Order: sequence, then C-alpha cells, then structure tokens
Amino acid sequence: MNLMIDRVFIAVALLSISGVVFCAIFLPFEKLAFRLTSAKTMVVINTAALFSFVLPFYFIDALFIDKSEFIFQHYNILVFEDGSMYGNAVGFMRELDFIKHISWFWLLGVVVFSVYHLYSYKKSYKKVREGEFKLDDDEWGLCFERLKKETNVSNVKLIGSCGIYTPCTIGLRNRYIIVPSGLVNAFDAEEKEFILRHEFYHMIHRDTLRMFLVIILSAANWFNPLFRFLRENLSAWQEMACDEEVTRGFSKKQCSKYCALTLKILEQDPEPGEKKLFRLGFDGDSFRYHQRRLDEIMWKNGKNGIWGKAAVASLAMLSMVSGNVVAKAADGPVNQLFSKNAEVVRTGEIREVKEIGTLFDDDFASANNGTPEKFVKFTPVDTEDTTYKIIYHEFEEDVTMMQDEADSKHSHTTVSTKLEEHKKFSDGSCKTTYYDAKKCTGCGLIWKGDVIGETTLVKCPH
Repeated sequence: MNLMIDRVFIAVALLSISGVVFCAIFLPFEKLAFRLTSAKTMVVINTAALFSFVLPFYFIDALFIDKSEFIFQHYNILVFEDGSMYGNAVGFMRELDFIKHISWFWLLGVVVFSVYHLYSYKKSYKKVREGEFKLDDDEWGLCFERLKKETNVSNVKLIGSCGIYTPCTIGLRNRYIIVPSGLVNAFDAEEKEFILRHEFYHMIHRDTLRMFLVIILSAANWFNPLFRFLRENLSAWQEMACDEEVTRGFSKKQCSKYCALTLKILEQDPEPGEKKLFRLGFDGDSFRYHQRRLDEIMWKNGKNGIWGKAAVASLAMLSMVSGNVVAKAADGPVNQLFSKNAEVVRTGEIREVKEIGTLFDDDFASANNGTPEKFVKFTPVDTEDTTYKIIYHEFEEDVTMMQDEADSKHSHTTVSTKLEEHKKFSDGSCKTTYYDAKKCTGCGLIWKGDVIGETTLVKCPH
C-alpha cells in the first residue's frame, strides 16, 4: 500500500512538471492563438492543457521501452550526497521528516479536497432546489420550448429559484436552467432569449460535464496553483465560446444590447467574483476577463479558419510532447527525491562497485536442452542473512524452494534469467551479487553461471 501511494505521488509530481512545461510554452502565445481561431477552439486547447497534468504519456516509455518504472519499484536508487549540488540538496531534503511522509500528506490533501468539493456540490444543489419554483411566465416558457426543439437538447428543465442571483445551468444527468426570482420580470423578450440561448450552448458544449471532470481531476493537483489558474481560465473561455455562438450573425445594435445585458446581470449579483462551483452562470465567475469578453462581442471578426485551427493545434501538440519529454527526463531526479526506494550515501561508503551493465540484454527464450552447459547446479546458503531472488524482465521472485526438492531426472526446459544473491554482514554492510542463471520451467531447478556484477555498501539499505 505504501509503495503504491509513493508511486502514484511521484507520477503526479512528474505530470505537474509536464503540465508546467505545456503552459510555459502555450500560455505566452494564448492571445495570439485566439486571433487565429475561435473561443470554442481555445476551450479545447485549455482542456488539453489541464489534461496534460493527468495523462501520463511519458509513462508508456517508463513501462514498455526503458522499463524504468520496474527498476524504480524493485531496486534502491543511490543518491551521492557529496557528488553534486543536486545530490547534496536531495541528501539534505531527505533528512527532513516532511519529505519522508510527503506522499501521505499529498493523499490527505486529495481526501480533504474531494470531501470539500463534494460538500460544496451538494450544498449548491440543495440551495437551488430548496428555493425552486415553477416558472409560469409565458415568455420564458415559450422561448425555452422553442430553443429546446431548435437545439435538440433533451432532459432539461426551466425553473425559477430564490436561492441564486444570476441565471445559470446546473446538473449532469438531470439538467436545469435556473432563473433567479428577482430577475424573472427584469428582461424583455429578446433579452430572455439571449439568456436562454447562452445557457443552452453550455449544454450543447457539455460544459457542466467538462467542469465536473476538471474539478475531480483537480483533487490530484490540489497543491498546484497553476492548475487552479487553468481551471478558471477554462471557465472564462467557456463563457466566451457561448457568447460567440449566441452573437454569431448579430448586428452591432444586438451586440451592444447583449453587452448591456451582461453588465445588467453583473450589477444584480451581491456576491461578485464568488466561485460558483458546478454552476455555469451567464455572468461567469470573475471580473478579470469581462472587458475582454465584451470587447470580443463588439469587435468579433468571425475567426474560425482551418489554418488558424491547425496552427494552434500544432502549438498545443508541441507543448504536450515537450512536457512529456521533460517529465521523462526528470524521472530519475524526482525518484531520487521522493521514492521510498532511495538511499543517500557518500562516496566513501562504497567499497566496491563493478559495472553491472544491462541485466536484460539477452533473450529469455526457453529451449529443451537438458542441463545447461557452463552452469552449475545452484544450492542456496541456508542462513537468515543471505537471500536470493530470480529476476525476470517484468518481475522478480524469491528463491524459497530447496534445490534438492526439484526433479532433476526429467528433460529440462530452461529459461534464461538472473540470480540475485544478497548478503548482510554483522557490521551493517551488505553485498549484492548478480549471476547469469537458468531455471527449469517444469521443476524449478536453478543453475548458476558467471558473476555479471556486484555492489558492496557500508550501510545496508535493505
């Protein structure tokens, strides 16, 4: 359990590096990218930026190509405290109790974040439903039914509520467009259509589902302020994408009226800038982007060309690939800092190190060849301080069976493998020796070959 939490936390740390690199490349060009394409495309790109924090593409390399994940799980990493500035820094930090328990601290944050947001969702939903009433106004009802047929959006209801102050959309399975009680009679027929059309586009774009998933994914990155910034940025782009759809084909007069409606709704909100979790309101969540939003409504130029989308998508792809390349390059240093399978040593504590080389260069093909040549029958030393393991490509297993119990009289089918012998001495030091080996897949008999590497440590980390 402890190892699994440790590995998950390290994966999250590496993905944070991947996401930071993505943002460092893309965000400086965000305004330029918007000049080439639409707000709807920017929603997709910002969603990709958020998912760069949770999709471990670099992990494919770690699992199947260089198999570093297997090595990090099953072998201790040595950090030489007097070898480099980074090694000294890691050595200092690993002495801190906080670093020793950081994966559990991260997990506690995940739990607290998840419980808080689950509570916030239920509280928000309850607040809306408790103050719910049937909207009898004919203009609202007729416009709602017409847009429902026009957009082909099903499973949605129009209700009024005393518990909110701005029109909004809420719900995943049972969806609601909600009109505040104080604003039911505050708009003319055209303004009511603007509001309802805007909320319908939130459902067409599946924005409530997108934000729900993003908040769930935020749990793993609760410690990262950049992830929170991107989440707010995505919310702003979603509002602009709906504005873009609603005002497509509008005259300047209609655009001006739409902007005035936005400001009118903002003036009615006694809690401006409050984060309305799990609700997508007509006014958005913050003031900081409203000037850009209004400017875009008034001066839109219909940017939706294929070349603009291709250019922005290429930049996003470059950012994603670069982030994963950097995350893979940081695999070793991050494991040195956070992995439970890491030990800090000094150069003087290493008595002897013979280069092991690549343990898995040869094929693990089996053959009906009887007793292997140039190998001797392996007999384990039966002491508590000496242990043995058989190492395969993807896993390892302890050698517990006494070799006398193996059936040596049949025709053996052997597989090439490696034998690890670990000896712990009374002074606290240890010696690990690796041998070429073969094992019968039928009876389990093991033959030991030449030494391919050995390591002796003054302080045994095992």
